[in-house]
Amino acid sequence: MEKMPGKLHYSNSPLTEASIEISVTNSKPNAEVLEGLHKAYSGLKKDYPISGKLVIRDLMLQSHHKIDISETKNEKPNGYNYKTLDDLQIVGNRIDGFSFTRLAPYDRWETFSEEAKRLWVLYRKRVKPDAITYLSLRYINQINIPVKSANLSDYFLTVPQISSDTPEGGIGAYFFQLLIPQPSLNSILFINQAMRPPETSNPEIIPIILDLQLVRQFDIPQSTEEIWALFEQYRIRKNQVFEAAITDKTRELIK
Repeated sequence: MEKMPGKLHYSNSPLTEASIEISVTNSKPNAEVLEGLHKAYSGLKKDYPISGKLVIRDLMLQSHHKIDISETKNEKPNGYNYKTLDDLQIVGNRIDGFSFTRLAPYDRWETFSEEAKRLWVLYRKRVKPDAITYLSLRYINQINIPVKSANLSDYFLTVPQISSDTPEGGIGAYFFQLLIPQPSLNSILFINQAMRPPETSNPEIIPIILDLQLVRQFDIPQSTEEIWALFEQYRIRKNQVFEAAITDKTRELIK
């Protein structure tokens, strides 16, 4: 068994997406909340000049003569999203919650966390939600393995196993999800791992997705300070889980 190192800095970071999500409940009329959401970002057009409405689509299936089925869509406004000009940072302001996403290249936790906190404080000031009901920190990584040496166990410590009795058994693609309770954080860890077929533009590489998400759905802290203290714990745990999932051969690829 490989000894897990401390947190390393990877100059060739595999991170493709980092996101924070906070869900809320709100007893005010939706129209009032939407107005607050719109006002919240009226002063941020310089940083997030691209905006769009978010909608909820209600689908109704109607049967005609018990044979034909038609679909009717009713759209209800649910909030707004805002993007930077380079499309690398996305803010989601919804009636039922807030999200902040950073796409690669990712700078560092402090930059990401501070911007998310700044935007959340603005959201909370305008929306004044009744309660916070859900917290999530998610990091999605893509690790590119050379096809010629694509023995998964050389790169990952948790991999799918195929019975030796399987005719012509070989993995062309896979997906699995692990749900691991984290009692010390009163949270749940989701590990999603998937292998995609090589892309035609780069057939010598097999992309492996390693998606790590920490979630709390009960006993939610309500103050911003407590929420961000928990996110800091999530960041530390996420780093531990990432290092526990990969081998030194993977570290050589991304360092």
